[in-house]
Amino acid sequence: MRGAVFSKGNMTITLKQSETFLLMNYLRNGRMTNHNFVARFKMHGFFEIHKSPEFNTDGRYYTFLFEGKPITIDIGFNFYDVNAKNWIWKKANEYD
Repeated sequence: MRGAVFSKGNMTITLKQSETFLLMNYLRNGRMTNHNFVARFKMHGFFEIHKSPEFNTDGRYYTFLFEGKPITIDIGFNFYDVNAKNWIWKKANEYD
């Protein structure tokens, strides 16, 4: 498992494995919704088994492809806003 990456423009935040696991658990337990939201970030580098290479999020809602169709998951709170004080944005490199 690799840490999930929030990206915005040429800046990234790489989550620790434990943070990625926690977010994946929230997504697994989240509910599907048709709610439209304004994406603040892209995410990628999740789990190797995740088929969608990149998806959009505002921190609470996560939209990605599942079996070729876009779905949105609501985790019930804004994961980014709750944890952002613990993270540092850095300039993306070729591996992010």
